[in-house]
Amino acid sequence: MRKLNLFKSISLSALALLTVVSCEKDMFKEYDSVEPGAPTTVTLAVHSIADSTAKLDYSVSGVGRLHVVVVPGNDETAVPSVQEMVDLNVSGAVFSKGVKITDANLEGTIEISDLEQNTSYKLFAITTNADGVPSEVQTTDAFTTSDSFDPKIDITEDITPAISSDAKQEVGFDVLLSFNEPMVLAETYTIQMGYYDPNTGEINWFDVPKDSIVIAGNVVTIKQPQSASAQFTGMYVFLTIGEGSLTDRAGNPYEGITSGIVGGNLAGIYWRNEWVNQDETAVAPTDEIITDPASLSITLTYPNNLSTTSLGNYDKSSIVVRVYNDETTTDYKVDASLLTITNNTLTIDLPELPNYGDYVTFMMQEGALWDVYGNDLDSINFGNYEWFISYGYTRDLIIGSYTAACVSYFDNNTYNYSVTIEEDPNDENGVIIKGLFDSQEPIVATFNGDLATLTVEEGQSFGDLVGDGSNVILENGSSSTDPIVGNIASDGTIILNGWGGEIVGGNYDGYFYDYYTTSTWTKAKGGVKFSNPKHAPFKLNLK
Repeated sequence: MRKLNLFKSISLSALALLTVVSCEKDMFKEYDSVEPGAPTTVTLAVHSIADSTAKLDYSVSGVGRLHVVVVPGNDETAVPSVQEMVDLNVSGAVFSKGVKITDANLEGTIEISDLEQNTSYKLFAITTNADGVPSEVQTTDAFTTSDSFDPKIDITEDITPAISSDAKQEVGFDVLLSFNEPMVLAETYTIQMGYYDPNTGEINWFDVPKDSIVIAGNVVTIKQPQSASAQFTGMYVFLTIGEGSLTDRAGNPYEGITSGIVGGNLAGIYWRNEWVNQDETAVAPTDEIITDPASLSITLTYPNNLSTTSLGNYDKSSIVVRVYNDETTTDYKVDASLLTITNNTLTIDLPELPNYGDYVTFMMQEGALWDVYGNDLDSINFGNYEWFISYGYTRDLIIGSYTAACVSYFDNNTYNYSVTIEEDPNDENGVIIKGLFDSQEPIVATFNGDLATLTVEEGQSFGDLVGDGSNVILENGSSSTDPIVGNIASDGTIILNGWGGEIVGGNYDGYFYDYYTTSTWTKAKGGVKFSNPKHAPFKLNLK
């Protein structure tokens, strides 16, 4: 037994030694090279072409891999390189797929997806055998997807400018509609732009002419119709497209959209033109001189009708009437009760009646009121418009002959004098008066046609009316310094009260020749002469 075990052990050692020697000898043995297998072949067939899908049937001659690429194109499309196909890295590819080919799937079908409808495509394929040897690039005839889907547009995302009720669009803006596929204008179509008129509460619709619709691929540009050129800032604008007015290239119709105001809400496709401050187009009174202050009210006319609702939000400090003259300036805030809106006209009644000789102007803050489209009325500053309250008389009104009926303070008798009033050649507002106290000495006075006054400075001489070498001087009975001011009526009648003649020097120094509490000068139609009885001077110091 022991011998046998030893043999086995030796035998095993010897065997190991033989094996090592044998392996060392094999290290330097040359092997015969093995040729890689021939490329596999493939047959291809595209079928079941739909809007966005197609099917590819294939048959490969042996195991390995199949690489398929689909690109938009036609039969003239350039063939990709072998390496691009093996790497599935073909520029512009919309579909790429690699399939491991075994004995179990030498034949099969590949679903091609994510295609665009009504688009031409070119398919390329290549196989590699089990050793990775590629075949030549194979292809099929170009195929075109069908088009059975109606064109779509997302009105919240695919319209420029975006739908909005904000007043921010420039008047006459163009509309761009971006559909999901190329579009065509139907032979018969209904595309309209609508403009909301707040005066009537109606939308005025205008057909968009064919030459105002431009289609480039999937973008439809609509220019607003010329007949809508009178649209206003702040106006709501709508777009309605009739069903089937636009189609895709396969004739599938866009369902259309109806826009407008439904239940007081904006519906469909709509925008609003930007607001622009409105300037007044006319202001009355147009005359800068007002002869009847009681009739003065200011009217402003605007392009559009004004919003009566804006009166409810009116702040009376935003319209102020200013009345001023050489001595005073007074500002009056205009209450809403003094404002009247009639269509496109605003009437401002004056808070206080101005006097003759006053100037009237006003100011209005921007946005104090607005028109029916929401446009603010623009600001108006003091002095932009101004009126002067004047009688408007001219000097020739009082030039001529007068009968001056003068009532004496002393004896209450009426003394009538034939008076003439002539122009003063040295003063455009001056006149020369003759005939008072029957004196022909000239008395100069100042005519004011705005205030309808005749102002006579005291201290002027009537000459020696007593005959004792004295001088009769014109006096204001109530003031030794103020002039005598008379009022002129529209027919030229003059009322001159509180004047007289004081005797200076002679026997009656300090006496009054006479003093008249009232005197009414009436224009005479002819040269009437009056002969007044001489009366004794009156001794009374009225001052």
